[in-house]
Amino acid sequence: MGVFEIDAYARGTLAMAHAIADAYALTIVGGGETALAVHGAGESENMSFISTGGGAALELLEGKQLPGLTASRIEPRSRLVAEFTSSTHHRASRHLCADHSSSATGR
Repeated sequence: MGVFEIDAYARGTLAMAHAIADAYALTIVGGGETALAVHGAGESENMSFISTGGGAALELLEGKQLPGLTASRIEPRSRLVAEFTSSTHHRASRHLCADHSSSATGR
């Protein structure tokens, strides 16, 4: 990896982006400059996850608490997904029951 913005030094960075994109692995790109290099190599679509937050992305992968998320009291993703799924299922069930009862009464 190097000063990819200058063509004379970009070869190594672009080669790394291509090699990582071709790997049969979970590929995580962290940091705005690295994301820009991957995009410049045309490999953005071949990466598993791209974050512009380099240091924050590393801390998240390490399992550390991120101060911004902690301060805003954002719920863990799994709980949000469970609540969404439950409420969507409840609304869908209620809708189906209403449709069934109105068709049974002929309305």
